[in-house]
Amino acid sequence: MDTKKKCDLICSLGGNCAAAHNLRYRNMRNFALPFDWCFIQTTKALERLCDGFQNGFKDFCLKENLVQVESNKAHSIIFKDSYSEYFFPNHFSSTDLNQEYDIFYKKFKRRVKRLISQIEESENILFLFSSILNIEKDYFLRLEKVLKNLYPEKNFEFRVMLFKQNEDKEEIMGNIHYIYYLRDFNLYDYTKTNFEWAFLDSINLNKKRKRTKMSFSLFNHKIEIKWKRK
Repeated sequence: MDTKKKCDLICSLGGNCAAAHNLRYRNMRNFALPFDWCFIQTTKALERLCDGFQNGFKDFCLKENLVQVESNKAHSIIFKDSYSEYFFPNHFSSTDLNQEYDIFYKKFKRRVKRLISQIEESENILFLFSSILNIEKDYFLRLEKVLKNLYPEKNFEFRVMLFKQNEDKEEIMGNIHYIYYLRDFNLYDYTKTNFEWAFLDSINLNKKRKRTKMSFSLFNHKIEIKWKRK
């Protein structure tokens, strides 16, 4: 008997890249979503995230709001969206924004469209957020309310993993599970895994088909096309 928790969609909200990596590490990242490889440094980003779900993220990643910021040890080129406060460290290979913006923006909008489509097609949805920020609970309570207003028939859960906190503890508020860790992130959170991510092993993810098949007739010849989601 399978006693694993069933879930149709698991989505990273991009506090940093650790959640997306740990999903990929377990072969649970079936497709790319908009906040997989992003990070934030202020809670303003969570306010904008709520607004984004309400308006289809139409104000995210506009060219006039993208600013190059100082690089770090892991990423040589980082752009920040000054509107949303999301940082994009894995999306540009050139400091010339004019050269790559159109490709970047189309990719972002494609992933937003996919996220919305996946939510509409799913019943049980888990959002992951991981960060070292000190997050007030009101942000995720508001996000839950926004999503329930948009999709009243869906079951939303949130797992908020906060590292480098004052103590190890857990708090559950309805469908929002807050976990606080004393330790900071380390290399294994981004390259392999750590025991804090073992909860993912207890989830039975409904892996939707990555490959879609379409066929049609043209001049009495049947043509079959296959493609893979990007």
